[in-house]
Amino acid sequence: MLIKFFKSSFAVQYAFIVLLAIGFYIPEFIDPKIPEVTSTVSGPLYEPISLFILAFPLVGVIVSLIVLLIQAFFFNSLLAVNQLITRRSTFGAFVFVLIFSHSPFQTGMYAFFPASVFILIALHLLFGIEDKSENQLYIFNIGISVSIASLFYMPAAVLLLWIWISLLMSRSGTLRELLISVVGFFTPYFFLAFYYFMNNYLIRNILEYKFILDLFTFKLPTPDWFSIGIWALIVFLLLQSSTLIFSASGEKIGSIRKKKAIANTLFFFAIPGIFYQNVHLVQNGMAFIPIAVLLSYSLSNIKKSLISELMLWLLIVTIFTNHYLPFFI
Repeated sequence: MLIKFFKSSFAVQYAFIVLLAIGFYIPEFIDPKIPEVTSTVSGPLYEPISLFILAFPLVGVIVSLIVLLIQAFFFNSLLAVNQLITRRSTFGAFVFVLIFSHSPFQTGMYAFFPASVFILIALHLLFGIEDKSENQLYIFNIGISVSIASLFYMPAAVLLLWIWISLLMSRSGTLRELLISVVGFFTPYFFLAFYYFMNNYLIRNILEYKFILDLFTFKLPTPDWFSIGIWALIVFLLLQSSTLIFSASGEKIGSIRKKKAIANTLFFFAIPGIFYQNVHLVQNGMAFIPIAVLLSYSLSNIKKSLISELMLWLLIVTIFTNHYLPFFI
């Protein structure tokens, strides 16, 4: 039922997705929490947001919900335009809401959340770069997008390497193109350094950034049992359609394979982000974007499967339980 339902894009599908997201956020509306802010993962652009949330936590939750829905529908459009889901499908938005609100620690404006907007923009540009003959401006904008993301969420800076690998996979990846992405990446940092210099903050902030790697450790916090169960269900759904993820059919086979390879590479470079400490594990969310891409692709293209249908319903019930259980214990 769900699989067939989200293969269409009528008003009822969009209404269901909006109501689903609101349902996940209701506990946060009742008892809004303030996301943790640390120098290691919270970039300079997130600092004013954190101060605003500290003063108005409920407004922060409302804005977070709005941003979630905007990203979900943009993500759906991104996948549809790039033929990873059918143009009439709403699986992208549905999966995005599930992945990015499966934990109570995600229903707020934490540092990665505004950064994910710019990572999605970079992903969209990279997906389409193969079809562009004059691509210098696109590559420059990809670098800027990842740079702005890192100014909200510092570990996103590692995605500059993801840009290089993706360019090598989707195009010739000439030295000139790689350098354009580097120039784009450092352009926002140049303006930030100039701002710090004019306000006599440059030396102080450079010294602060030197300690970013101090809390980079391979000791992961132990996730709660609900998170483990939810991740297990997501992995099971991916395994159910692994043949779709690792193969493609049709005349666009080469293009689709490259786009899935870009998503897989994003997952690989997102892994280091989860080792940055002092925030909840689910708030280091770079790896969730490629997972959402692959899960949306597989569910949108999978044949009718009773097991996948049951797993989706179980996933929704488990996520709701994860959000509402604290009210009863």
